[in-house]
Amino acid sequence: MRISVVVLLNRLKKWNPEYFPIQASEKPLLIGVQLMTPEMKPLADHALVGDANIFNQMTDLSKQTLICIGSPDETVTTKNNCLCLSSVTSPAEVYVEVQKLFMSLEQWNEALFSGIINNLSLEELCLLSVPIFENPIFIHDTNSIVLANVNEMPGQFSWHYDASSNRLSLPLDIMNDFKISSEYQQTMNTVGAQMFSEQQFGYRILYINLWLEDAYIGRICVSELGRKIVPGDYELLEYFSKMVLANLRKSDTLQSNISNDLKQSLIELLEFKKTNEVVLINRLQAFQWKIDDHYRCVTIYLQERDYSTYANEFNCHKLEKLFPDFCIFLYQDRIIIVANFGKSTSKETDFFRELAVFLREGLLKASISSVGHDFRLFYYHYLQTDIAYRIGSRRDPMSWIYKFNDYKLHYILEQATNELMPLMLCESHLLNLRAYDLTHKSGLFDTLRTYLENERNLAETTRMLFVHRSTLLYRIKKIKSLLNLNLNDPQIRLHLLLSYELLDNIPMEGLIESSNN
Repeated sequence: MRISVVVLLNRLKKWNPEYFPIQASEKPLLIGVQLMTPEMKPLADHALVGDANIFNQMTDLSKQTLICIGSPDETVTTKNNCLCLSSVTSPAEVYVEVQKLFMSLEQWNEALFSGIINNLSLEELCLLSVPIFENPIFIHDTNSIVLANVNEMPGQFSWHYDASSNRLSLPLDIMNDFKISSEYQQTMNTVGAQMFSEQQFGYRILYINLWLEDAYIGRICVSELGRKIVPGDYELLEYFSKMVLANLRKSDTLQSNISNDLKQSLIELLEFKKTNEVVLINRLQAFQWKIDDHYRCVTIYLQERDYSTYANEFNCHKLEKLFPDFCIFLYQDRIIIVANFGKSTSKETDFFRELAVFLREGLLKASISSVGHDFRLFYYHYLQTDIAYRIGSRRDPMSWIYKFNDYKLHYILEQATNELMPLMLCESHLLNLRAYDLTHKSGLFDTLRTYLENERNLAETTRMLFVHRSTLLYRIKKIKSLLNLNLNDPQIRLHLLLSYELLDNIPMEGLIESSNN
């Protein structure tokens, strides 16, 4: 997690630092701290802690954030962001304090990421943030309905409880006061963290409006009842708001009721393999779909950078605009598309073409199931996408899209070798042929494979191998004598072809050793 000098200043306030900011268009964002010695080279994007004399001797030092023990030369302060502490301050003590700051914020950052992936509620995300803000935190929507409320303290206003909906909201008298408050009216259009004065409640409230594509959808508030709100809290609240938006979007809080209801049933199928069938049918009908419609499940895999840059919500919303007839939602660390081409104006070929462009632009990968005919079996088509991605990523790492139909055989062979080694399932005579080939360099092993793959068509096999017909006939005669198998038997031919597939994934040394045994 990156922080600015403002957050750093809050942590160093007990040393009364004197701040000399550099004149730059962008404020530096820091990822860690480094305790400097004369021979050390500074790390990029780190706060450097050290004696002023160390920095005075570094002639090429510029655009760094320095925590100076003592007063540095003017050449240092004019080129760098300098936080100057008393010369009697212990550099090690300062370093430990700053390191604690970065560690605590990184732990918070990781907890929020994990919470979003694991579908924690807004209330749980707010609880994770209490140690950061040390004040009451609440979130409400556009109707002033409370979405989360944690760490309440004495002196905080009381919520109105609606028994019919079992939800909290702002009291009516406060709502009426807001209607005539010019200060409150001005807060409705603000962007970024802002402060609401103590005039209304007797204490200040740090707040940030939640916006989704220029639409106001709610607000996060931190009441100044525990500790004093400091400038660094503004930056941390802005960061927290991105996590809240990610959670809102991922949990479908912002989606239409019809779409949200169907997604809820599909998520139940993903997590429990079953759902209420009557409810599922009704929700499909509300979406103008049927239980036996033909569909595909598409899974797009996200990375941590997509969460840290708020790109997952952007990508999901972009897909909804690209394919408005499909059901699209965030699930764990991926985006799920349920593509029902029978009820869509998009053709399947157009969908795959547009999806490929979307994936390349976003540096993303996707997997696609076979066609499903029953939404009650949706879980298994989702499972197909996971299988396709797992096998496809290993066999074709440069591809953007992995289709389950392309990896069915590989999956069958993978399952077949769960209990037995692949060699044990291979035709033993084929292993002997391979050993003969390695000794005599005759090319019989590859000849047989090409012969079988071309349905024993002599003309096509000679064309593929670039050999004369007489040469091929000689090889086939030799192969039959070595194998001692009836190649007219379709079961034997199938076993041989499956054996070739199994052997493709066995190292050459293993084949040689097996043949010798």
